Amino acid sequence: LAVRFPQQPGEGMPPPTNFTTLPLVETEQTFDNSASGAYAAVDLRPDDKTTITSGVRLDHYYHVDASTWSPRLQVTRELDADWRVRLAYGRYSRGLDQAESVPTYLEPELATQLVLGADLDVADGVTATGSVFYTGRQQLVVSDPLLAETNPGETFVNRGRGRSYGVEALVRGQRQNLFGWMAYTFARSDRIDDPTGARRLFDFDQPHNFIALAAYKLGKWQFGARFQASSGTPETPITGSVYLADANVYIPQYGGVNSQRVEAAHALDLRIDRSWTWNTFKLSAFLD
Repeated sequence: LAVRFPQQPGEGMPPPTNFTTLPLVETEQTFDNSASGAYAAVDLRPDDKTTITSGVRLDHYYHVDASTWSPRLQVTRELDADWRVRLAYGRYSRGLDQAESVPTYLEPELATQLVLGADLDVADGVTATGSVFYTGRQQLVVSDPLLAETNPGETFVNRGRGRSYGVEALVRGQRQNLFGWMAYTFARSDRIDDPTGARRLFDFDQPHNFIALAAYKLGKWQFGARFQASSGTPETPITGSVYLADANVYIPQYGGVNSQRVEAAHALDLRIDRSWTWNTFKLSAFLD
């Protein structure tokens, strides 16, 4: 790794505005960033309608010399021929990447998730799934503003925490040559970067996300469409600027971190496929 460049922005930080005024990170080193993991699970059937899956995962991150153990548990119960309910608990860890993977003093990020869901066979070939979820996050890597100014090479610390929660609904159907599904998620993801700081939104928080997809096969032709609508992601507004005469640059002044949101977006995709089959090969063409 050879770097001579301003510190890249972390989660929640606005993009760099002017390299002239930013402190440089200068480093040249070679290091190993390997990881290894092992996982074991067992299924228990106390009766013919209940399945209990219990497991554990062990991970080791060599660069930071840290190990994590992550227990997992899921209980599924069949209420009748059409209804199933499930409760799942799991603990997870994440190795570091990009600039966060350079320091050796950090710990892996951790998360604990709880999910309660249900599945329903609505009709022949049509199923519906719904769930509520909560994820708590610990040891999130954040950039310390003071270290960024005094020691840019060691600006990261494990002192953030966060959470994600919401509901999901999915309906899938397949009838002869027609296949499709619709999914909607309402979710909120926020975090606290400092023990005394305020709670703020994650960079990729999207409260609403809706997707509908359908595909129809007619002989050697297939027609497909997908519609997606989602909330815009948060952004940090620029509220003003200060002119530095010595450097001849303007330094922006920012409002609250991720305190406003870009416009919602929607997209419609269409696709037509055609296939030809011979004895020795198959040819496909599509327009989308």
